[in-house]
Amino acid sequence: MPPPPSDSSEDFLRLHAKHEPQIRAFVRAGVQNNESVAEIMQETSIVAWQKFSDLKKPESDFGKWMCVIARYEILKYRQTKARDRMILNQSIVEKITDEALEDSNIREKYLSTLDQCLGKLSQTNSNLLLRAYDPSQSIKTMAKSLQKTPDALYQKLRRLRLKITECMSAESSSIQS
Repeated sequence: MPPPPSDSSEDFLRLHAKHEPQIRAFVRAGVQNNESVAEIMQETSIVAWQKFSDLKKPESDFGKWMCVIARYEILKYRQTKARDRMILNQSIVEKITDEALEDSNIREKYLSTLDQCLGKLSQTNSNLLLRAYDPSQSIKTMAKSLQKTPDALYQKLRRLRLKITECMSAESSSIQS
């Protein structure tokens, strides 16, 4: 099957980049080693690329659709490796991937709610909170660049985290349903 028309190539790449961590986590739940994950991710991406034009609602369905493709690629991979020792029964793998798909849906709702809550903060506060989780940043360096003491920055971050926690709690019904 030919690739999608060139005007949808950008859409595919953007959606693929957005959902790749979710798909990789899903695949990782179904296979044991990183080499297998990489192989299955590659095959899943190829199939998705070839069938992207068939997807009716890419913006809302892409992640779930890729998980379905990944599930079939996991099963296909496992069938080719069935002669190897330590291969789980297919029904167990299906159960694991079903649970991983449910988890990825919950995680997606959680991250969406987190984005909404971050959006309720001012741009400055949102950026500050995100910078605090950047591994290349230290609180000491951030405090110095903001002309604050580290203790003052810790207190500000604590208040921002509390706001996010309260917002997430208020929105928790959307995560659970």
